[in-house]
Amino acid sequence: MQGKGRYTYSNGKVFEGDYVEGAPYGFGVLRCQQFYYEGFFKSGLFEGHGKLHDFVNNEFFEGEYYDGKRRGKGQLVDRKTGEIFSGYWIEDMKEGPGKLIDS
Repeated sequence: MQGKGRYTYSNGKVFEGDYVEGAPYGFGVLRCQQFYYEGFFKSGLFEGHGKLHDFVNNEFFEGEYYDGKRRGKGQLVDRKTGEIFSGYWIEDMKEGPGKLIDS
């Protein structure tokens, strides 16, 4: 698949957006029961700026992704506690200086 399109995977995930060589690449939206992601992809993985609504952990993250993981500047909102962490990430983990705001 090449260009823009919509595809429903066998596991129920639905992707709408740009494809290159059969994989999400560029801007798109990926949704399923566990999460909703709107942002950029590279070779099917989250890459660049994106917004992830995680329904399982009741969290929202907006920031940078690299190779499918949070990396760089981003903000995580824990919808259960109201806590907001704004700072840096490496390999999906908080890293270095940041700011934590309690509800």
